Amino acid sequence: MSGPLRSTALSSPASSSAAGSSSSSPTTSALISSAKEESMRAPHGPQPEPAARSLWSKAGRALAGLALALGVIGVATAGGYVAADRTAQPLVAQTTVLPEQFLRGFDPITVVWAADTGPGPGPADDASAFAVVKPAWPGAWTWADKRTLQFRPAEPWPALARFAVEATGTSRVLSTMMTAPQAMQPADGSTGLPPFRTLTLTFTQPLDVVALKRMLRLEVRDLPGLSDQPRQQIEDFALALLPRA
Repeated sequence: MSGPLRSTALSSPASSSAAGSSSSSPTTSALISSAKEESMRAPHGPQPEPAARSLWSKAGRALAGLALALGVIGVATAGGYVAADRTAQPLVAQTTVLPEQFLRGFDPITVVWAADTGPGPGPADDASAFAVVKPAWPGAWTWADKRTLQFRPAEPWPALARFAVEATGTSRVLSTMMTAPQAMQPADGSTGLPPFRTLTLTFTQPLDVVALKRMLRLEVRDLPGLSDQPRQQIEDFALALLPRA
């Protein structure tokens, strides 16, 4: 007759696992429980490496800071755009006229006071009570702010002229400049010329003949006309205006 079956030798894997589990120490059970909880909380799919997680974290903080900065800028500019020339006006201790010496083309004349003087930005219908240009010239006065009055000419300033600016608290004489001749006949650098008695200069704008003569100096040098060669200055010459083409 065969002996009784040995159940311990024929136990199933499930029973073996249960037996092993029942014989595990409390520490092992705690570790298994912790692992199960972590697996339940962890998101599905592949997870980034620690370095990648750190990089994403920094990027997130940077984007959050950018969004905050943009929000602050939006709040700061919500009151309206402020032009740069409104925030960078010159500070003066006394009434000042600009420019200090010369006028060219359409240069504006600016008067700056040390304290509030005018009504604020806008046309200056009563500009003569604060500043005046002599002799008169076509243009318009405008208040840039309560301390700054500006005159913009409607026509370019005439060359070789002087204008006096009188403002409450100061005055200044400004000189207008001339541009170089647009053309010259005979042309500059010409050689082998026959004797000639007339030199023609063409300017971009009309000039006062008397003022132009004071500005001109004529010299004669032998070729090649180096600066260290003897020169003869022509003192006796006449100017005449030619009809405009």
